[in-house]
Amino acid sequence: MKTRLVLGLCFIFLGGCSHGFREEDVAAAKTSIQNDFQNKGFTVEEVVLVRDSDNTKLSGYVKLQKKLPLLKPIEITKPCTATMDAGNGSYFWECR
Repeated sequence: MKTRLVLGLCFIFLGGCSHGFREEDVAAAKTSIQNDFQNKGFTVEEVVLVRDSDNTKLSGYVKLQKKLPLLKPIEITKPCTATMDAGNGSYFWECR
């Protein structure tokens, strides 16, 4: 299942525009991913996002666990990306 969440986070920047993901943006994206999967009943073990060279894209993964009645928990790792619009500071993330 494809999970997509569009975040309309706009930040006020000195100089009028963003040049990519700041530490605060990376932390917010990780928290958003964690909250989204927890709300769907998963236990989130780890969220890793690393900046790509142009700083407008993050890539990484989320490690999840899903407990099922009478069965061993299922462990899942999904690759994740986040892309920022460098003009206005909004971004979206996706984990497949």
